[in-house]
Amino acid sequence: MTDMKAVDKDLKNFNKKQLNPTTMKEKNPLPTQQVIEDEKKGLAEKAEIKAVGDGVKHFDKNRLKSTTTEEKNTLPSIAVIEDEKKGLAEKAEMKAVGDGVKHFDKNRLKSTATEEKNTLPSTAVIEEEKKGIAEKAEMKAVGDGVVHFDKKKLNRTSTAEKNVLPSSADIQLEKKLCSAKPTK
Repeated sequence: MTDMKAVDKDLKNFNKKQLNPTTMKEKNPLPTQQVIEDEKKGLAEKAEIKAVGDGVKHFDKNRLKSTTTEEKNTLPSIAVIEDEKKGLAEKAEMKAVGDGVKHFDKNRLKSTATEEKNTLPSTAVIEEEKKGIAEKAEMKAVGDGVVHFDKKKLNRTSTAEKNVLPSSADIQLEKKLCSAKPTK
């Protein structure tokens, strides 16, 4: 009890001016209107789901009508059976061909001699090829001459341009020809 009196005395004699000013920040704000609306929607959806679940749990099965289920076992048609038979026959035939190839006796084959024919070109073809080779060599020589041409061997020339004007007789003749043409 004496401690309480000491604390009470300290509180009465405390100087409030020694405290620093502070601003209060509320750390647990109230929810906004949007948050409240979202929670209401969520609760309504949960209640709706629970109602559906309760409806399923408490459903009266006696209210259902009785039905019979007819199971149909469709057998293949005659065309389908025929197609399958053909497929099996083709498989057997292919297997027989494969077995025939695997077990083929190579000794039953007749021996043959291969004759290779190497025809030589005619003299006309040889002559044409020689001409072609000669033309290529000539073109190469011309090309080499152009590439290795010495420009210093050229002589200087001067070019005189001449512009010949028509004579007066030529002008008179041209005028006559132009005036003699009929106009449309």
